[in-house]
Amino acid sequence: HLHIDSQRRNAHALPETVRLSVEQKIRRQERWTSLEKAHVLGAKHELTIRYVLAYALSRAKATGRTGAVWIPLGMSTGAQGHANAVCLLPGRGDSGA
Repeated sequence: HLHIDSQRRNAHALPETVRLSVEQKIRRQERWTSLEKAHVLGAKHELTIRYVLAYALSRAKATGRTGAVWIPLGMSTGAQGHANAVCLLPGRGDSGA
């Protein structure tokens, strides 16, 4: 399972071959390998968040679960009252105003 981890950590560069494979699999709504997941989770936070959100939406569409997408957050900061997941719901098509 994928998650978004907000803890400070050392990030690693995402190899170009992995980046291309991950992006192609998002477009094709295909599953990532464990190695691809590990590379994405070890990348810079901005990149990890972007890819995890895109992948979660892609897989939800591929499996027919488009009602909502739940992505756990890894936040062992010791603080109380923080969010523990991101939940993406379908829009209504208007601004809601």
